[in-house]
Amino acid sequence: MTTSIWRVCRAVKAAGWCGIVAAILSTTNARADLTVLRDYQGIVPPADMVYGGNSGTSSPVIEPGTDPSIGKYVVSALGQDLWERADAGSFLHDADPVTGDFSAIVRVSSIVNPGGGTPAQWGRAGLMVRADPAADHSPNFAIVRRTSDGGEFLESTVTQNRDAFGAGSGEPFGFGGSQDDGGFNNTTPQWLSIGRTGGQFYAAFAADVGGAPGSWNRANPFGVVPALSGDIYLGLATQGRKDQGKRQLATYENFTRVDEFLPEFFQADPRGGNLLPAAPLPGIGPASMMWGIREVRDIGGAANVGEAASKIAGGTGTIFEGLSQYVNHTDPTTNPSAGKFGNDAPFISDAHTGNTDGPVPPYNAADPEDDQDVLMVGHARIRVTPAQAGIWSFGVHTDDGFAMRIRDSAGNLMPWGMTDGAGGVYGADRSELSFPDPTGDSNTRGTMNLPAGNYDVEFVSYENAGGANWEVYHAQGVVLNDGASNWRLLGAKPDPAKQYFKPTMAPLDDQGNHFDITVVDSTPDNTPAHSVAQARSILDNPGANPVFQGLAPVINHKDPEAGVCCGGLDNGDLAWPGLADGVDNEDYATRSLGVLQMPADGYVRFHIQSDDGFGLHIDDAQFSILSAAGGPTYLADAGTSVNADYGTGNTNTVLEAFIPAGEHFMEFIHWDGCCGSYAEVYVGGLAGQDGMLLGSFNDPIDLGIIAGPQVLALVPEPSSYVLAALGFAGIVALRRRRK
Repeated sequence: MTTSIWRVCRAVKAAGWCGIVAAILSTTNARADLTVLRDYQGIVPPADMVYGGNSGTSSPVIEPGTDPSIGKYVVSALGQDLWERADAGSFLHDADPVTGDFSAIVRVSSIVNPGGGTPAQWGRAGLMVRADPAADHSPNFAIVRRTSDGGEFLESTVTQNRDAFGAGSGEPFGFGGSQDDGGFNNTTPQWLSIGRTGGQFYAAFAADVGGAPGSWNRANPFGVVPALSGDIYLGLATQGRKDQGKRQLATYENFTRVDEFLPEFFQADPRGGNLLPAAPLPGIGPASMMWGIREVRDIGGAANVGEAASKIAGGTGTIFEGLSQYVNHTDPTTNPSAGKFGNDAPFISDAHTGNTDGPVPPYNAADPEDDQDVLMVGHARIRVTPAQAGIWSFGVHTDDGFAMRIRDSAGNLMPWGMTDGAGGVYGADRSELSFPDPTGDSNTRGTMNLPAGNYDVEFVSYENAGGANWEVYHAQGVVLNDGASNWRLLGAKPDPAKQYFKPTMAPLDDQGNHFDITVVDSTPDNTPAHSVAQARSILDNPGANPVFQGLAPVINHKDPEAGVCCGGLDNGDLAWPGLADGVDNEDYATRSLGVLQMPADGYVRFHIQSDDGFGLHIDDAQFSILSAAGGPTYLADAGTSVNADYGTGNTNTVLEAFIPAGEHFMEFIHWDGCCGSYAEVYVGGLAGQDGMLLGSFNDPIDLGIIAGPQVLALVPEPSSYVLAALGFAGIVALRRRRK
């Protein structure tokens, strides 16, 4: 409704955002009309439970003060938890579904307990989308304010989702999987946004500055949720706690929905416009199948990428030029490996001064800090084939700042779409992806829609102080998670195809069991585990703690009394041996042993969901970590082990391992330090999620030979073969001085 949107525009104008809201005003489908209130009953409370609040009932209520004409809703609800496999709370939603791209914003003005005292612990209030609003177990995605009464009133902003009907809920981003807003005790009012484009969901939060949103801080993208790819329902989710007798009374203002995706509501406020000059910077042009790189020295450093570009454009200083297959370079004396990809090449200018077959000396051996005075620009020409046309994502790690832009064959600058990380897009024409801060890891990603054709890429960076590196990589589709598995350096050759299997486990008996499990319940001496090392110590030195043993066909277990319904991907959770004892066991460690059988040399994808952490070891395997939920996850034991040292939260980790043919000893360690526990081990194909519980099938499954992710080729032209012949280890020995 126009009235509501105009109120947002007036409020946002003070923060410089009215132009963005004007874009909403220009549409004809802006709305603020939530009409259907759903009550998900969840756990039925005891009959003698006393409820606070205006309504005096367990059902949700739309309270006085609600005015949909200005996007204001006041909702009180009880519920128990918008979590696990079925929700208990309320959902006030639009009767009409969202059919495609959309954006929605709301100001969560206040959250109170109408019965007095602090709000409910783990209460929620915020934006949610659901596949089926009538089903309490529906797939959903949400960004909410979450409250706690852990001794004092606390709030945080978190994102959460359920990716299938009846599946467990998860917090996909940040600490413990959640996205903290920068201070757990930050209180309302807060602004929230949620949106979808191309099947990808985004969410963001902003502090309230005089009734307007301040800088938008986007939660890392969750990704495509197949169950939410069609029609979905948008609304406000509110939930208190039945077991605490606390309702949640939430006041929402300026709720607005528009049926298009507006990137401006999902990234930080602009910090100025474009930083690069309009014309391309001088250097080796994109006339080869490699990057042309120019480095400039002896004219001082730069305070930001704009100053670096200006100095490069001036044509003075000592100039070094060379060719490289990719941009993945570092100062060899202070930063031998940095960024996302290893095997960093030395700076072009450093490699000019020494024997590249051995250690590379600094540019000026008398001044080991000389790499604080180096500026660079790289040019490359990429080709997008008709089959590759569409959205591509580009990622950058630099220390210090950078700017990157892409021109089509006619010289037109292409606009960037979504961004993620420390940098962003700050010019009105959205032609420049940059990290304008003076120093630090840029750690930035952006998307761009590229039709078939040739494109010229221009990349600028510099060193300010304390070592330097620059790295440019890419992936097909919307891939803004820096931990995703399909990132490749821009200029990399396609991966070789790999043979994948779903392997079997050797039987331990004739009852279908494959895992020998030991559980040590350390609750009696209150010894928690928060790492593989601590869990292993509990298992190896149980002392007087109870020890339980048992067999199981699969690893799909939980503590049945912990209040966690099921967790993970599969509903049929088993009880850990000895823990079906009527007690919520808070501190314990488990070890599951078995023998994995590979039919031939090949690769296996493992998907692990666990709360809390895990350690996985397989003899002779070579693991790589494709994605993890955000906790400390790392390789150990020369790559034969992966450890996820989580204090709490879902690890949600995807691994790949090359495993030779034959039988291999396997050990899986898991622990619970607090608040419920589960663990599942799946094997599957490239999607990671399309798995089967390891041990649930008797014959190995040949998934075939599967090619790696798509990459964009650097365009070869006739002259490139001569230039490429000069290259060795990405370096061309060409140097000249200008004054």
